[in-house]
Amino acid sequence: MKNSILLLLVLSTGTFAHAQHWADSVLQHRERQIRDLLADTRQPVDSTTVKGISWFEPDASFRLTGHLEPLTDVTPIDIPTFSGITKPFRPVARFVGRYGEYSFQLTLYEYASKGLSRISTPLFLPFKDPSNGDTSYGGGRYLDIPREILQADTVIIDFNLAYNPLCAYSDGFNCPIPPTENHLDFPVHAGEKAFPDALHKNH
Repeated sequence: MKNSILLLLVLSTGTFAHAQHWADSVLQHRERQIRDLLADTRQPVDSTTVKGISWFEPDASFRLTGHLEPLTDVTPIDIPTFSGITKPFRPVARFVGRYGEYSFQLTLYEYASKGLSRISTPLFLPFKDPSNGDTSYGGGRYLDIPREILQADTVIIDFNLAYNPLCAYSDGFNCPIPPTENHLDFPVHAGEKAFPDALHKNH
């Protein structure tokens, strides 16, 4: 009996430590996001407006496991942006997952510009969900996915790492609009929240 209790305590402690490590990594990712925004003078936020950036609390239920369906020999497509132009993207794979009662699929893209290295550039996952226009940015959000995911049998998409397009902070940027195929039926209360309208820069 004592051994059983000790085993449960060890397992419980290990699970808690793993969860805490994951939550810490999410917070560190957000800190890097802020540093990167402030380090680049071309970015639309400064030391004052950056205070308007906020996130949902880390929620492991939005760290979803699924599998990838590779998409081969797919012709690049032009995805419209909020500025009116289009950008070329090539569909690379389709993530198939489940959240509660919802089964869903999301397409991962790579930027199809000839001058961009495909090896070093992460995959691009734009998406929309019912929280947009309420607790999150109305135009949808993005995820950057490491290319190594293409080699895995089982993959994890962590919506806690979702971030806003630059268009959430200011006009004047060419932000891709998430395609209809990447519109989710369930609200994603994870990742970056809506940026305050009062801090949005209009040009």
